[in-house]
Amino acid sequence: MQAHGQAPRNQSRNDWSIAKDWITENITLPSEVTKNGRTHVMPLTVAAKHYAYAMWCEDFAHT
Repeated sequence: MQAHGQAPRNQSRNDWSIAKDWITENITLPSEVTKNGRTHVMPLTVAAKHYAYAMWCEDFAHT
């Protein structure tokens, strides 16, 4: 069983997704979806935050 947002190893990198609730002032990857089991927090610029939301919305517009 896979954690929310984690792609199987046989899927391409392009199939990985980031859950919308992981995007705040940062992108926070919960420990359940990281290889080393640790939470990762990456700060976002205003532009990066805009593109992260836009990519998330675009992914779900095509499903």
